[in-house]
Amino acid sequence: EHATACAGIIAGIGNNNKGISGACMYCSLYIAKIMPYSGYNLESNIVEAFNWAYKNHVDIYNNSWGIDYNI
Repeated sequence: EHATACAGIIAGIGNNNKGISGACMYCSLYIAKIMPYSGYNLESNIVEAFNWAYKNHVDIYNNSWGIDYNI
């Protein structure tokens, strides 16, 4: 999945005999799914997620916007 690949590039653990590490291998990741299965309350979900991240001092936001038609 796209999010798994992004997480590995960002915070993949180094010094693991794989020859690669993330750009910030000691960073913590927070995952928040904000896209509902329907369009109901979409804007409030997004606002709530960003407010939570701000209050919890999240430094980097990675947002992949799109629709998964396979759900």
